[in-house]
Amino acid sequence: MKKNYLLPISIIVLLLLNAMLVYFLNTVKEKRAASAKQLSVLQSEMLELNKLSKNYGEINENYQKLSSSLPKDYGEFAAVAQEFSTIASASGLRMVFGAENDVKIDVRPGGSVRHVGVTVDLVGSYPNLIDFLTKLSSMLSYIRIEQLSMEAKDEGIQSTMKLVIFMR
Repeated sequence: MKKNYLLPISIIVLLLLNAMLVYFLNTVKEKRAASAKQLSVLQSEMLELNKLSKNYGEINENYQKLSSSLPKDYGEFAAVAQEFSTIASASGLRMVFGAENDVKIDVRPGGSVRHVGVTVDLVGSYPNLIDFLTKLSSMLSYIRIEQLSMEAKDEGIQSTMKLVIFMR
């Protein structure tokens, strides 16, 4: 008589063990899927941080190039160069500075006007260039665009601007 009960009890124990194993495997599978999703989010955030880091390096490099080409007693021009570089980056443009070393001081009645000629190469899309020019018009310094040329390139439109930045 004992043998008749052992088989059903063994089957019930095996079914319970099987149910616990299935539950455990599903829990592990769900945790693994959640971990994979978190890993994916972290990887995309790392890529974004790397892009931002690259943009900072590019902005800082442009700022340093322009700043080094200006006379040391014109600190305002360095601040304008930084603002210029920030606006270009915010507009989605890549820029390269080349100063013409055309710094002049014109003494006028009631004060002086200082200005510097700068050539800037910008690469990006046409809408980005329009956005840049719109933002440029809102800068505190007066900037006159003396020449603007554009050329289609593989990476977008390359424009060269000859500017004069006026400071009071």
